Amino acid sequence: ATASNDVWFAPASTTSFSAGVTMTMAASGTATSIAAPANAGTYYLYVIDTAGNISSASTVALTVENTAPTITGTTVAADNTTIAVTFSEAVFDTTGGSGALEVGDFSLTISGGTATINAAPSSISISDNVYTLGLNLSGTPDGSEIVTVVPSSATAIYDAVANAASTSQSNNTVSLNDEAVPTNQN
Repeated sequence: ATASNDVWFAPASTTSFSAGVTMTMAASGTATSIAAPANAGTYYLYVIDTAGNISSASTVALTVENTAPTITGTTVAADNTTIAVTFSEAVFDTTGGSGALEVGDFSLTISGGTATINAAPSSISISDNVYTLGLNLSGTPDGSEIVTVVPSSATAIYDAVANAASTSQSNNTVSLNDEAVPTNQN
């Protein structure tokens, strides 16, 4: 590219170019970097020469993904010792798409019932997008306890492209199983 060429990121089949949330232009035709468009989507490089001729789209695409990872489900073990937390995609404890999640990346709370819980899981094991957290309970669950699991902070859990998981989740609660010994009322 020469200094008089314009280099753009734009959606496929673009014929009219204007900077915005779906198109970005390099600072000059000889720039060594270009900002990614803000909106999620697939983008290609185009070069417009001084005569206004538009190149074909690049063969390699840039995919902008802005969707934060979410908890899609939780399941408690029959003996209430663990909770399996499933995420919508692979997650990490750093913005670089690396670093296995650790117990400190999660926070647990409990409501109802008679049992109490430590805020931090006692252990973690990982299988694909399922994170099995050890529960450190005190007291005997009576089945009316509801455990809520969330990321421990807004900077605890990320997807591969650095979208942070929110501390406000849905599909992140589970009822404990009743372990209370029945009493004879007679």
